[in-house]
Amino acid sequence: MLFRSTYLMATSMRQKERDWFQKELDSKGYAVTVLAGAGMGKSNSSEVPPLQPGSAFGTFFATGDLQVGATGTVTYRLGNRILGFGHPFFGLGAMEASLTSASIVDIFSGYQVSHHIATVGKTIGALVQDRNFSVAGVIGKMPHTVPFTVQVNDHTNGQKRTFHTEVFLHPDLTPSLVRLITRQAISQVHDMPGDSMAKVTTRITADEMGTVERKNTVFDPADIAVPATQDLTDILNIVAGNPQYPLPIRNGSVSVDI
Repeated sequence: MLFRSTYLMATSMRQKERDWFQKELDSKGYAVTVLAGAGMGKSNSSEVPPLQPGSAFGTFFATGDLQVGATGTVTYRLGNRILGFGHPFFGLGAMEASLTSASIVDIFSGYQVSHHIATVGKTIGALVQDRNFSVAGVIGKMPHTVPFTVQVNDHTNGQKRTFHTEVFLHPDLTPSLVRLITRQAISQVHDMPGDSMAKVTTRITADEMGTVERKNTVFDPADIAVPATQDLTDILNIVAGNPQYPLPIRNGSVSVDI
């Protein structure tokens, strides 16, 4: 049984998706607990408070319409470089993810453990190291992320929505993150269980390979989000999940017509 020491917030994610993502992380050996991102909203303020020891900041693997990440505390700053958390995030070593401003609005006092409730501001830098004793970031350095778009058109309820996200690039985690985002995007638009059929177009662009596109028609008697992401899973496993030669993903999109 894994001892989970770090919390990962998934905003606007239903329990079913969080449970699926938790199993994905457990299978990969990450000691992380996936929680609902209740209270971790997006700040409407354009002002960015200066980061200094004691300030709150965010570390995000996915930003935009759907967020996956965490907030913590700055412990040290030197110029435009900061150290934070005082513990590892995922223990990924050198990396490049979004570093955001954040504000703590309240504290939830729990019997076993307490949590801070935060609002997240805009991206102000890049998280560049995730080590045993802390995470490190560079303010002003914009991270290289993967643009990922999910379009969902549900003819059964008349709802249509496009989700835009920026996902950090990592051979082990990026495939799981984009699957999580796609499943949740579909579930937000098509929120009623039951028989459904969908036409799905999946596009992934990666280095050396160019763009791969698959079109498919899928059916499920309970949750259409599961079969609608199967082509995405297959492509990502071949392209980015190849342990001998993973190819960096440059952008991707999924269009789902239910």
